[in-house]
Amino acid sequence: MKSLLKDVKRKSWLMAGLLILVLVSALGWMMPVKAADNKTAIAVKVVYTIENKVVPAQGINENYDEFLLASYTTKLVAADGTSASQAIIDKSQAKLVPMYPESTIQNPLMFSGLESKAYDFSGAIPALLNQYLIEYDETLAGNYQLTYWYEEERTPLAGKDFEANMPSLSYNGNTTVPNGAKQEALISSAEKLIQDSLVYRLPSTVSGQDAVFGTTTQSYGSWLIFTAARADYTPHSGFYAECYDAFVQKYQKSDKKDAQGKPLNEGFDANEVAKDALAITAMGYDARNVGGYNLIEMLTNGMNPSDGYFVKQVSEFAIDSYNYLPERDHAYIHELAAKALAGSVTHVDPLIDMYIMEFQPIAAFYDPNAKDGDEFYDVKQAMETVFIPYFSRIQGYTGLFYSGIDYNNAWSNAQSFIMLGTADVDLFQTAFIKNGYSLLDILTDKNESFSADEGQIARGYEAIVRAYRNQNKLFDCTDVSNSSARLGCGGCSTWFARFNGESEKQH
Repeated sequence: MKSLLKDVKRKSWLMAGLLILVLVSALGWMMPVKAADNKTAIAVKVVYTIENKVVPAQGINENYDEFLLASYTTKLVAADGTSASQAIIDKSQAKLVPMYPESTIQNPLMFSGLESKAYDFSGAIPALLNQYLIEYDETLAGNYQLTYWYEEERTPLAGKDFEANMPSLSYNGNTTVPNGAKQEALISSAEKLIQDSLVYRLPSTVSGQDAVFGTTTQSYGSWLIFTAARADYTPHSGFYAECYDAFVQKYQKSDKKDAQGKPLNEGFDANEVAKDALAITAMGYDARNVGGYNLIEMLTNGMNPSDGYFVKQVSEFAIDSYNYLPERDHAYIHELAAKALAGSVTHVDPLIDMYIMEFQPIAAFYDPNAKDGDEFYDVKQAMETVFIPYFSRIQGYTGLFYSGIDYNNAWSNAQSFIMLGTADVDLFQTAFIKNGYSLLDILTDKNESFSADEGQIARGYEAIVRAYRNQNKLFDCTDVSNSSARLGCGGCSTWFARFNGESEKQH
């Protein structure tokens, strides 16, 4: 029996040893061989020659994943630049080959979609090169060993491991403004997308209660309710009254009261309050009395801190949504205009929507006819010297915007649309026509780009449509007829009696 056990153990160790030998052999085949002691190392560099790209006059490929791909050739050269080293590289038939030939190459070189005389691909090439190996005939190389970044287990460095020219992307120069009929058709298409997006995101089966509080599987929220109200979209009869009742419930359930048992406008999240106030105002209710709570006071009393991004900006929209505080000064607007003119920003996020949202509140105060000495002349300067040129500059080859990271990012487009629409900027002018494309020729897909929410996309297009149709700006809800905010009584009982407690959006 002992003999049998010893035999089994011996065979087990033998099998384990063979397995280890196979693995080591396989790894040895997969991994580059280090330069041997008796061989001279020659460092190899990859030289990229990238072709210029010109947007054709017709038949533009609207699939940016294909059209924006850079075409290029590569050549392996000696890092030391000597002809002797180059001769060894050429003799050994060295070439660049994919590390995993059967896999798709990730991070291909792509133009951003913006016109430029000199694209710098040096930041993108390392991620591409790390998917390649250098293959050569060791016999032909003789006493030389070719070395490169992968052997040294480091990231390829520009100048040392690779170099590339700086190609251009040129537009075809077509800035023809569409005629009136074409403009109307484009706006109508945007209006349809708005409704389709809202139907998709806020279908008729959603109750106002769920829209405010969400469900275990789906969140909706105040931004979506605000957008639907401004776009004249009603999921079902009574929806907005249901939403308002839910908002009342939300604030009353907070049970924040003073010593006398009256609602206390303290201890809430100002970012959330501002969005709620916008939704409530857009539906036709008064944000100064939501079950006894005054949301506008919450945004101005300094007792409702928030860690949310852009809380001050959203609060500005909410306070001005029904001119709730007509006598207040606009120091914050002037502060933003000054920051814009000075080139000062709070956020370093590369996405353009972070930059745009920081300054969006100034758009509503833009008057192209403002003169030196007028209250908001600084806003005119900021819009015309900073933002309008900026938007024109980041508008890509099919009329959509470059996000700072990729082309046609739905979030970046939506926030750009909101600012341009809120400023009543004419979108059908030569500055916003690229290769014959306006901002609306190719509509942002509601399911595209990082699953961007459809409500945000609809909100962006609604801002543009309102500007074109000379309607109230997106955040100016004074066009809501029969609004309880108009009475200045916080939704007083006489108003509710007149409408039998049902204030379905009265546009």
